[in-house]
Amino acid sequence: MGYDETYYDGNTGANATAPIKGNLTRSRSFSDYYGSPQKEVNQYFAYDSFGNKVSASNGLGHKTEWDYDATYHLYPIAQRSPRYFATGGQSADTRFVSSAAYNVVCGQPATKTDPNGIVKTFIYDAFCRPYQVSQSITGAYVKIRFENEGNPATQALVRLTPLPNGAGEDFTRSYYDGLGRVYRVETPGETAAGAKRIADTEYDLRGNVLRTAFPRFVGETAQWATNSYDWADRLTKTVYADASQTTFDHSLDSGTGTNPRLFAVTETNQISATLTRQSKTVSSTRGDVVQIVRDLGGLALTESRSYDVLGRLVGVSDPGGSTWSYSYDMVGNRLSASDPDLGAWSYVYDAANRLTSQIDARGTVTALAYDQMDRLTLKTATASGASAVTLTQNTYDQAAAGFYNIGQLTTSTNPAATQAIKYDGFGKVARQDVTIGTLTHSTTNVRDASGQTLATKYLPVQLDFGTSAAPLQYTAANKLLSASGFITSTIYEADGQTKEISYANGVKTSFTYSPTRRWLTRVTTAKGATVLLDNQYARDFIGRITGTTGLVASDSWTYGYDKADRLTSSDNLGDNTLDETFVYAANDNLTSRTRVGGTYVYPSASAARPHAPTAVGAKTLAYDANGNMTSDGTRTLVWDEANRLKTVTLAANTVSLFYGPDGARTKKSSSFATTLYPDASVEINPATPGGEIYTRYPHADVKVTGATKAFLHRDHLASVRLVTDASGNIAEATNYASYGERLNTGFQTQKGYIGERFDPETGLLYLNARYMDPVLGRFISPDDWDPTKEGVGTNRYAYAQNDPVNKADNNGHQSGGWDPSDAWDGDRDDDGRPDAFDRHPNADDGMIQEMSGARFSAGSLTGGGLSKQTVNDIAKKMNERQNQGVDPNWAGKIQGTAQQTGKDSWHADASYQKAEEYAKDPNVASVHLNQSIDTALGMKGVSKQRPDVTVTYKDGTTVHICECVSSSQSLRSQVQKNQKNIQKINQVGLNATSETVVRSDSNDPTGRPATGAAPTTGGSLSPAASGAISNGTGGLY
Repeated sequence: MGYDETYYDGNTGANATAPIKGNLTRSRSFSDYYGSPQKEVNQYFAYDSFGNKVSASNGLGHKTEWDYDATYHLYPIAQRSPRYFATGGQSADTRFVSSAAYNVVCGQPATKTDPNGIVKTFIYDAFCRPYQVSQSITGAYVKIRFENEGNPATQALVRLTPLPNGAGEDFTRSYYDGLGRVYRVETPGETAAGAKRIADTEYDLRGNVLRTAFPRFVGETAQWATNSYDWADRLTKTVYADASQTTFDHSLDSGTGTNPRLFAVTETNQISATLTRQSKTVSSTRGDVVQIVRDLGGLALTESRSYDVLGRLVGVSDPGGSTWSYSYDMVGNRLSASDPDLGAWSYVYDAANRLTSQIDARGTVTALAYDQMDRLTLKTATASGASAVTLTQNTYDQAAAGFYNIGQLTTSTNPAATQAIKYDGFGKVARQDVTIGTLTHSTTNVRDASGQTLATKYLPVQLDFGTSAAPLQYTAANKLLSASGFITSTIYEADGQTKEISYANGVKTSFTYSPTRRWLTRVTTAKGATVLLDNQYARDFIGRITGTTGLVASDSWTYGYDKADRLTSSDNLGDNTLDETFVYAANDNLTSRTRVGGTYVYPSASAARPHAPTAVGAKTLAYDANGNMTSDGTRTLVWDEANRLKTVTLAANTVSLFYGPDGARTKKSSSFATTLYPDASVEINPATPGGEIYTRYPHADVKVTGATKAFLHRDHLASVRLVTDASGNIAEATNYASYGERLNTGFQTQKGYIGERFDPETGLLYLNARYMDPVLGRFISPDDWDPTKEGVGTNRYAYAQNDPVNKADNNGHQSGGWDPSDAWDGDRDDDGRPDAFDRHPNADDGMIQEMSGARFSAGSLTGGGLSKQTVNDIAKKMNERQNQGVDPNWAGKIQGTAQQTGKDSWHADASYQKAEEYAKDPNVASVHLNQSIDTALGMKGVSKQRPDVTVTYKDGTTVHICECVSSSQSLRSQVQKNQKNIQKINQVGLNATSETVVRSDSNDPTGRPATGAAPTTGGSLSPAASGAISNGTGGLY
């Protein structure tokens, strides 16, 4: 249960005196009401005489203050963030002031200045709609234009941003009909004069999406996927362009037990001319998934989930009968997790809801400390009977001339490495210096107004990937085109997938895709007329690869799968010794594999570590209390305090492994060699002091050792198959067995299977968060991410959900397919490198996942009941800006009073709950309860409708609305109301999304809101394409 109190107008008792003005002055939530002493989380607020909120502080005294204009007393013109004030023994930093000036005609900001002095300028049109937003330091801008308004055939909303190198403007043109629905999105082609890309959507008479077409170039044939719906507008069928289809059968199930309830059942059937693949999902009226059933040819593989009355995940059971259980405090923080493979873990929080300590199954205590902005400053771990070890020590906001570091992580250190980071005006990493021992490696990125990287410089032993004289070039669609001396040209498909890439050594790789389904069907690498590698992929109707045809028989395979998508056979057409069969248990344990010999033996479902084999053939395997393998009959393995592999001893040789403050591996050392890893794209051999050998990967396909260039050529999983030298000759080549074993044991390039590093000294693949044994076909430690998260699963040791042919698990946590454009589209994030080189989540991320609870969407760092520290720590590990966690002063964003309807407080409770959820997002500017859309947007003439919750975002272009309904019967009309509001918001040039929350069924004794509904974009909203419409619903829908 939960227990919250609200105090108004300075009253000292929640119910002592009736409010007069109705100003919320204290919000009190008990995390432990019944304990002695009680534990609570408080927020305090103060107001000026005009009713403006002038301060908000938490129970630790962390405070934010606002000043308002002296004329109208309406507009916040200055904000002092918590770091501005000295609290709790932490010093003040008076640089943490932001300011704003207002366009009083529109009631919108005219300028905003952040603590770094970066000024954003806002311009509006005659209707006070956004016209242009520009930034002072970088020259970046976004323009919004309305074209042909009033003409339903041609009216469009256009969003313009600068292209790299002053090459013009990138655009997104969204055509919308008379109802405000976007039916075509147009974007640039490969060149400014080339055929444009278009993506079409058609609607039925009830407003449902009737069919959608893959993006295509103008003049190409559209490939449609067509939808059908039932009377309740639920999707019942999708027919694809290749005539295969997916059907969705909806029904209700009363359930069983002493308190039966209605459950919504969706049975999914994927159908081709000859095959059917079936699965079933059962959901509660909250929208919580309570059961997932996979059909294995008559055998049902069932995963079950249970929730408490507040919708928090409290139990999971897998198809084998193993169980997970979780407990929470009264504000939703997870207090304990009992995991069949990880053991029992517990968590402690402070008065600001921040995780302060964790105890794992081995008894190791991890402690965390923060600054006033809830940013992690220190993370230590203490094993039982040992001294504390520093895992991470962070410093923020350090000034550096020419950089914009306020609000950013600037130094992160531990005994293994120190990272010094400086930022540009975009808030992206401009320079990073990593020191390991006595060596410092520097990476510098240069960007222009587009935000794209034009050049990356590595030091020492300088390597330039792009220079001021020859910067990286991009297409008219803002994708990487060329890099002088490395990549000659890149061509993309209409949907952004890579079609062709040509290298400076004369070698070219081409990709072919299914025109009707857009999956990869062929990869060819050639130098002129000489074909070096050619893999053709045959796929079944759901996209699984059933066969590969190569240049020679030994490069050709056929594959078989069971109905649960697990690999059951791999047959090499040229070498029978590579043929394999695989057998699995109901709980996804691998029980036999031909190449290993013998059977895999596991504990019972109710025993500890039921998914970890204790014997494989004649080998005996052992584990510690956290599920980490400690021996396998050949190797002895030791783990550090953060559950990271520390040493591996094999045949009297010990390999030692070290990890930096971000959790990524920084050093591998043995009696044979030592390698340093300042980041994921750099390897240093320090054997000769002063003559160190530097290997860099400035691009996913480029390897430079010293001054020697080589080029990496990959297959459908991004596994490196060929390495060619500067002249285009094959330097080395390899293929892989099904689970990643190198078939050429002499292959020297460290990056290999799925593009990750193999350690020949240990026989293990380093997959960032964990290590995988490609011979065993399993991870050697359990996945500590949430088992209900997509791509994770309940079998904590399985690699790629037992389908290594079609899926990859690069981050060691979560499997998924691979898209060639991921590595080659030039989409460069904060580190300046393509996405393929982003640091993956590391071993200690799982603590946060396991602690935080299950109810959040992939890709979303906020919302869904995560604690503040959960968000902050995940954000740090994902190389996001450290101040992009939960806003510590979220309560100050909420305006208005929730509408009270019905016989109880459910409607108001649900509205407040959703308002709180969104206010915690640091990207949110304001949250309005039961106020008109005109008021929320500060515009006139948009809509007088009063959604229960209206959310505006700091980007100035995004709005989210939420309505709470007490029964599913009124859901349809509410969804239609949302859609009309979205259309009105779109018509003034703003992006809009909506959400409908449905009350839980009448058997729920608490009458609490159904929290299962979530925005279609995930808990932390990011702007969609201009004018796009999306609508998320909860309950039975």
